[in-house]
Amino acid sequence: MPKMKDLDWPGFTKFSGKEIYAGVGADFLAWGKKFVQRLVAAQLMSGGDWPDDFKILALNNKLEGPALAFFDKMLPKWVAESNTVEHVMDRMLGFYSTKVPVSKAMDLMSETKPSNKTWTEHFQYLVYVAERAGCPDQFVLQCLCDSAPEHVKRAMLTRLDSSRVDYIQPAWELVAFAAEYEISSGKTHARSGVSRSGRGGFGGRGGHGSQGGRGQGFVGRVDAGGDRACWGCGKEGHMKRDCPGEKTPKGGKVTLAVSSACTTRGLADDGVWILDSGSSVHLVNDESLLRDTVDYVDSWSTANGGMLSVTKRGTVELRTVVDGSESHVDLTNVYYSKGVINNIISYGLLEEKGVYLTRLNKKSYVMLESDERRIFEVRRANGVLLVDTLGGCGKQERVNAVMAAVESGGISADAVTECTLLELHNRLGHLAFDTLERMADAPGSGVKLTSRVRLNCLTCAQGKQHKVNQSKKDTGQNAPVDKIGGVICSDIKGPMTPRDRHGNRYMINFVDHSSNYVRAFLAKNKVEATKKFEHFLVFFEKEYNCRIHVLRTDGGGEYMNVEDFCRATGVRRQVSEAKNQASNGKAERMHRTILNMACCMLFASGLPLKFWGYAVEYAAYVLNRSACSANPRRMSPIEVLTGKCPDMAGIVTFGSPCTVYRDQARGPGSQGPRWA
Repeated sequence: MPKMKDLDWPGFTKFSGKEIYAGVGADFLAWGKKFVQRLVAAQLMSGGDWPDDFKILALNNKLEGPALAFFDKMLPKWVAESNTVEHVMDRMLGFYSTKVPVSKAMDLMSETKPSNKTWTEHFQYLVYVAERAGCPDQFVLQCLCDSAPEHVKRAMLTRLDSSRVDYIQPAWELVAFAAEYEISSGKTHARSGVSRSGRGGFGGRGGHGSQGGRGQGFVGRVDAGGDRACWGCGKEGHMKRDCPGEKTPKGGKVTLAVSSACTTRGLADDGVWILDSGSSVHLVNDESLLRDTVDYVDSWSTANGGMLSVTKRGTVELRTVVDGSESHVDLTNVYYSKGVINNIISYGLLEEKGVYLTRLNKKSYVMLESDERRIFEVRRANGVLLVDTLGGCGKQERVNAVMAAVESGGISADAVTECTLLELHNRLGHLAFDTLERMADAPGSGVKLTSRVRLNCLTCAQGKQHKVNQSKKDTGQNAPVDKIGGVICSDIKGPMTPRDRHGNRYMINFVDHSSNYVRAFLAKNKVEATKKFEHFLVFFEKEYNCRIHVLRTDGGGEYMNVEDFCRATGVRRQVSEAKNQASNGKAERMHRTILNMACCMLFASGLPLKFWGYAVEYAAYVLNRSACSANPRRMSPIEVLTGKCPDMAGIVTFGSPCTVYRDQARGPGSQGPRWA
């Protein structure tokens, strides 16, 4: 049995029900998981499973404050429902729910960072709220930038790499950058990593608490140098404020050099300018871009310790496209230097004129703060912010240049694209190969086929697969269709309304595949109909001196009744595939032929519909003696079977009146009528 001392759990934090952060909840779920872990461990230490009453007592012992008062009030009601600790904890979880709606979480996370909170504390707050709302890590990075003060936000956007998908790590790097940026700019209000008061209980060094979230592993003191890398020069062992590269020689300007790796990756282009937050001046490497040029000879030191010589100063007119519209910007005080690899726009000088970097609709812009006019579109490539310009010529000049190149033969009208037939097949939506060859061979198509090999296309097989047309003639590979009695096809029709004069509702036919001879039987049900095959087999084999080899039908269950009879008589069974009745089509089509004739005979005779049974049998009788286009020389089925032309003299119109002799001895007398 457990003892009271087993409830003494050193170091376990009691649950009070107070919110860690305002509006987020008390997070009973996380606390409850820790409680269950300690409860299991305590039971193992005591040597057995505890009763539910003692487990509930353990839960009561680990509550305090408002949570304990609420628990004591509601416990009798909960125990009456179910006396288990799981049920009680589920009720507590329902009251202390920590699920935050995404819309509310976005509002909380987008609030501007309080000035009395460190960046570490603010980052922990964002991660905590995102976890409770189930928001993706991308929300943390986005809200970190949105909640930053304006002067820090603009600097953070210059460091943001939108191509990365490990969102928590870049967010933590921006936290460290923001803390150093505030320190270096003199706008910090609280020492990083020290929690004074405010959002919940994440106290201690570096903002660590007992209930950290996804970002806890990334959080540390941002003012501790250690092996941290300087975001200015990228070297470890110091921060930007102590960076030796930031020391300005007396009387000179400092220009942050751009790595030559940018050139090797295709960024050295007159139409591409680098937006550099570390450069103190605008620089160009092409003197022809300057206007109102004046001589200006000076030498400046660069961040890597080298010297940069400038010889000219002037104004550059930049033509850019912003959201599809052409924009003109005059950039003043631009210096020319041969030693500059890339054209550079100083972001610091833009800020002095009220122009800032912002992000709207997943795109970055340089925007004028006074009227929010977008001046440049900014993109990121190889870790560098770039501004694309029109290379010093307007729209009309570019059109004229293209037209001049065409007229001078710079663009050949005979230029063609070479590709294989299969490549063209893929490019043009998997058209037929014959069509593609005709299109490519047409004059002026602009396409030359280097290979006309027609390889099998798996995509066409997947997308264009269809059912192959059924052969109109039985090949006889699986049954002797050319022998009389070799294959007998059969099918059942019904139930039909009304019943005939004998109560029959079903019609079953048997068709000889070789001679097209047909015999129609009538039956009251399907089982009785299939039994008619026994009569047909005996009649057909005796009448025409042949042997039936195969009975071919559909997969109807009624034909199971003849399986034993077929095995006993040596008749092989063939069943047509489901949804593919063409293999038994001779019997299927014979139904239509017989019923068409029967309907016509009934309508012409004026007899009631209940005479349809007689009409069906008479139609089969006539068909067996009529010319058949499926037989050689259009012979009738009887002629094929017997070798003699059938006598047609005995066939009369269906429903014709007739008389039958009546025996006088059995009638009313010798003077009565002799016919009926």
